Amino acid sequence: MSLSITLVFVSLLLQLVSANSGIYGNSSTQIRARNVSEESTPAPRQVEDLVALSGTNFARMKLGLPPLPPTRRASGLRPRTSPLPCASTGYIKVTLQNAPDAIHYLSKTFDAQNSYTITQGDAGLESALRVTLWQNDAPITCPYTDLFDILARNGPDATHPWVGAVAGSGGSDFRSGQMGYSYLTGTGQTPANSKPSSTAGSSIQSLGYNGPVESMIWYMGDDLEIMSQWVNDNTHGGQILPSSALYDPTVDFLGTVGDYSKFSQTFASEGPTLAKLTFVPITTTNPE
Repeated sequence: MSLSITLVFVSLLLQLVSANSGIYGNSSTQIRARNVSEESTPAPRQVEDLVALSGTNFARMKLGLPPLPPTRRASGLRPRTSPLPCASTGYIKVTLQNAPDAIHYLSKTFDAQNSYTITQGDAGLESALRVTLWQNDAPITCPYTDLFDILARNGPDATHPWVGAVAGSGGSDFRSGQMGYSYLTGTGQTPANSKPSSTAGSSIQSLGYNGPVESMIWYMGDDLEIMSQWVNDNTHGGQILPSSALYDPTVDFLGTVGDYSKFSQTFASEGPTLAKLTFVPITTTNPE
């Protein structure tokens, strides 16, 4: 009887040891897979890199942080978050591709066609258009995301205070291979990603030209570069298309274009060139 009890006790003891061995084995495996000191800790330089990039979900996950909340964007082109400095009001610097060292700004006065052009010669900020980046009925606050309007603060036409695009008389189809371009002038306000408006109005109308208008076409690229899009009307497919800024020195024309190669070939004798628009914020280190 005593022997039977002893055997039963030994058998139970062996089962208990075996069961505990399996649990620890499984736990050991899980712990080792998450062993921070051996597998997850990057080298010091990697940590610095991730901290510098901690604004991205990839870097945050590497650091063990939760992902950033999703950002709701307007449909169409995907604007990118801009770097600092951050301000709502400033000037627009214009850099010509064929003369990158010359300093120009978007001018506060119109040319003979009631359109915005660039400052010339030694003209500085006193001749430049002062603008405020505008979104959702208020000046933009950082980060600059999604499409925005550009409000002229010292422009020549208070009735049409937005710096917008008016479809060119030579064509408004911004698809590749087509002759689509626009004049930059004072316009009424139009919603983001909307078809060209025939009722918003523009500063060019006083000259008898009633081209359709788009105002909320701007978005921020890298290094505070102001970039643009154009929405084709339904006659031309209705797509949202990227556009590029250009300057034609022969006629002092600043505008946007869909297919620059097509435009430059058509007007080769006038020497057009691509232009880069850059926002120059008014800050404590860069006052008016």
